[in-house]
Amino acid sequence: MFTLHFSVSVPFPIFDDQFVFVTGSHESLGSWDTRRALRLEKDDENHWTGITNLSVDTVKFRYFIGNYLQSDATKDPVLVISKWEAHFTPRCVMPPVEASKSGVCRANLRDVFGYNSGSEQISDSFVLGDDVHHIALTVSGAALKFYKKKHEQQNYRVKIVPFDLRNKFDMTNLDDDEEFNAEDETPLPSLPSHSCTEIAALTQACPKFKAQQEFGELFQNSIDYHTFRTYSVAVEFLSFRIEVYSNQNNDLIAQGYALPSSLHDTYGKTSVPLLTKRGVPTGKIYFSYLFIRPIRLPHPRPIMHNCYAKYWKKRVTLEVGHRGMGESYTKFAVARENTLHSLNSAAKRGADFVEFDVHLTKDLIPIVYHDFHVMVSVAKKRTNTESSNSSSIDSDGRIKSNNGSVSPPNSTTTTTNSPSVDFYQLAVKDLNLNQLRLLHLDHVKHKESNNVDQAVNGTSTQKYSSHHVTGEHDEAEEHRPFPTLLEALKNVSHDVGFNIEVWDIFRIFSVKIE
Repeated sequence: MFTLHFSVSVPFPIFDDQFVFVTGSHESLGSWDTRRALRLEKDDENHWTGITNLSVDTVKFRYFIGNYLQSDATKDPVLVISKWEAHFTPRCVMPPVEASKSGVCRANLRDVFGYNSGSEQISDSFVLGDDVHHIALTVSGAALKFYKKKHEQQNYRVKIVPFDLRNKFDMTNLDDDEEFNAEDETPLPSLPSHSCTEIAALTQACPKFKAQQEFGELFQNSIDYHTFRTYSVAVEFLSFRIEVYSNQNNDLIAQGYALPSSLHDTYGKTSVPLLTKRGVPTGKIYFSYLFIRPIRLPHPRPIMHNCYAKYWKKRVTLEVGHRGMGESYTKFAVARENTLHSLNSAAKRGADFVEFDVHLTKDLIPIVYHDFHVMVSVAKKRTNTESSNSSSIDSDGRIKSNNGSVSPPNSTTTTTNSPSVDFYQLAVKDLNLNQLRLLHLDHVKHKESNNVDQAVNGTSTQKYSSHHVTGEHDEAEEHRPFPTLLEALKNVSHDVGFNIEVWDIFRIFSVKIE
């Protein structure tokens, strides 16, 4: 019999209600079942320690961090995992080799959570159990709206605090409840029904989830993108208190409450009014929400024997042909991008995969094309000046202009006053397949290049052959743009794989940053 010691330090702050656990290949460690894992205790040196007795030759184990939630007093607590060690190969100890003469093993060894064999591998939480919900709130874009202009140019800090409607101690400003009677209240669980909120500021240099600051995180309207997350086992009682603080002196400016009636669907967008300390409406805050839960189907018990979350198998590098032989409308390429010829050329030159983009035309045919829009060339209506300078061909084949001059047949004289052309931007989804193949189209970058040319040269000369999408009339079919997905599947070499990017052009985002 050996006495195995565990001691691990966590290199980042964790919440007060969280614990460090160890699970492994032995029964005393739960046999990889997280629900039966050994919970470690925190000592005076901020190390999480534990001891178990076993008599085996080899023990494999992992550490993870979690906390307990309880929906009501009649149900058992539920373990929610927040972080775990994601190394493909778990930690390993051999007691017969490493133990002392007295049978004590790892007594003076200190592990660091997430670090093993010289590498750091930590993965975030996942949802366990049918009653656990992962709630994500997103505050982005022009989320803060105040009724007074003096607030519009200032920066504020936003903090979101979850609370249980059944627990009056989670609420604020409830001193008016003079007739509170404990006998009328439903017995509350001994543990919280929700976890503390973490925030990930996606517009900052380190967009990882972390604990909120005491006075919230700085939020700049129309710039920042903040995602908050929490876990709950009683979403029917879950609400959020949204606090807005001044960025200068950390004073509470306003707060609002998002009640279950405001979050009535599994996902959506909503807004709640912001009130001052005196209860005066001062503005609104807009945010989106998402509730995630396991599928209501039988699923295997959560075990940590194997972990592929951070695993990357060692293999040879794969060559991928971007849009076939590369971008041709905005860069140099040997073939027009997203054509059958370009895809096949990449395959012949040894590409393992070819990447291309697919979206739908107006007649719902999936085509291979990258951009959402094209430029359609349309001839301008002639003005009186252009009409007076125009020429015609008489019955003898001579070129006759309106000013009376006549050129003999087969003359090399050319007219420079051809009708000017305008370009109009149209969405690919608004054109059917025949229109895309018949119209004279240019790339959407044509407009930008023309604007640059006008600014530099003061002219509207339009010479952008590299931006032409429509090919020549005598081009082979495989060189033409807008092949259908079916044509690509049939005609591109079967020796190359497809990396298809599907464009969802029918979704309209109301937030600019998305």
